[in-house]
Amino acid sequence: MDSNQFKDLVARAERQAEADPRGYLLRVCGIAALGLGILGVVIGLALVNLALIAGLLLLVIITGGKALLLFLKLGKLLVLLALPVWAMLRATFTLLCARFPPLIGREIGSDEAPALFARLAALRERIAGPRVHRVLLTDELNAAIVQRPRLGIFGWSENTLILGLRLLQAVSEAEAMAVVAHEYGHLAGNHGRFAGFIYRFRSAWGRLQAMSEQWSDWGSRLIARLFRWYAPRFNAYTFALARQNEYLADRTSAELVGAGQAADALMRVGIAARYESEGFWPAIQRRIAREPEPPAGRSLLRRQRQREGLDAEARQRYLDAAQREATDPFDTHPALVDRLAALGACADPAAAQRLAPPVTSAAEAWFGSLLPVLSAEFDRRWCDEVSGEW
Repeated sequence: MDSNQFKDLVARAERQAEADPRGYLLRVCGIAALGLGILGVVIGLALVNLALIAGLLLLVIITGGKALLLFLKLGKLLVLLALPVWAMLRATFTLLCARFPPLIGREIGSDEAPALFARLAALRERIAGPRVHRVLLTDELNAAIVQRPRLGIFGWSENTLILGLRLLQAVSEAEAMAVVAHEYGHLAGNHGRFAGFIYRFRSAWGRLQAMSEQWSDWGSRLIARLFRWYAPRFNAYTFALARQNEYLADRTSAELVGAGQAADALMRVGIAARYESEGFWPAIQRRIAREPEPPAGRSLLRRQRQREGLDAEARQRYLDAAQREATDPFDTHPALVDRLAALGACADPAAAQRLAPPVTSAAEAWFGSLLPVLSAEFDRRWCDEVSGEW
């Protein structure tokens, strides 16, 4: 499926969702059931092949080895029959026994950030949601909660909260909790059990499709082709529901921490993202020509530049630019202007005035004396990654 076909299917599904919400959900049930059926067929083929092999072995044992003589007489015919059986068996076991790629990040223990884990425990109690098993810190301006099955396709999920250090350094603790509450809303299925299932099923199929791209033998490629046919269609058709879920997760955030904090978090992250792409990183690139090595204290430098460069005028300019952006048809996340409108907020001059860089960031509140150590770890890793360009 090319990008135009995907876009057309998304638009058609959104029109159906708007015109007939109940009928759209029934169609989503149908396409999700098809996905479960595909997985069931793949697993069933593996079981059939196992049963066939076990039956042949049992026949050899029962006949005292006489059946083995018959197999030898069949010769090439048996080989021709066995090859596709073996290929399919290998392909299905590749799927069933595969493990999803590990998540990359620096794991944070409860003893390293007790304030963060206390806030997560309180959030879980309020929303009566599932446990967050791990917290990973990354060098990103983003946050997410990822549910990954420990046993591959068989399940036993592990929930991992991923927090970007650059995001935590840009927002206050209350705003960071608004971001976490949004992500936790997805995990807890606060937009409904069925919608929560579809949210996780979309994520699982995306990972299955990506994983199948690595399969090389022809039997596995047959399954991979089936996955590549189904996954984009499921993704496109459930796109409208996924976008609705983003609004509902924002509503969950507003209910848990307040609509004002939820809106401020959205605007603050939008400002930080534009500042980094238009201010900080271009300035870093200009240093390549005149400095022999990348700056070692990148995190401290970014913090200083944010305080100096994000005055009220710059914040308003970045917010105005974000307000002009329309929702991307290929992104389930609505544009900032649409998300703010759903929360009853707007990026007005008063918002630009109050969204100065926080005196105490969420990173400082949650990591305390550990923050310089974490920043130094990510700075060293970044220096190693970009040293070839310098």
